[in-house]
Amino acid sequence: MSSQKDSPPKRKHARTLSCRQCGAPLQPGSEGIGPFCSARCRMQDLSKWFNEGYKIAADPATTEPDRQDEEDS
Repeated sequence: MSSQKDSPPKRKHARTLSCRQCGAPLQPGSEGIGPFCSARCRMQDLSKWFNEGYKIAADPATTEPDRQDEEDS
């Protein structure tokens, strides 16, 4: 007489994660590198941020003017 409470929950599908930079599958337990398969992919992503390859969308009406523009006035 086994009840459902005694059995562990079953997973429908095992979720596989992939590197956000190159798409390679991530190995389980590769914590510390983040969502990347290697330090190289992590550094490439960081480089994109530094070189303004990624942008965060904002409403132009709500953005503040640059401080340099205020100093010139």
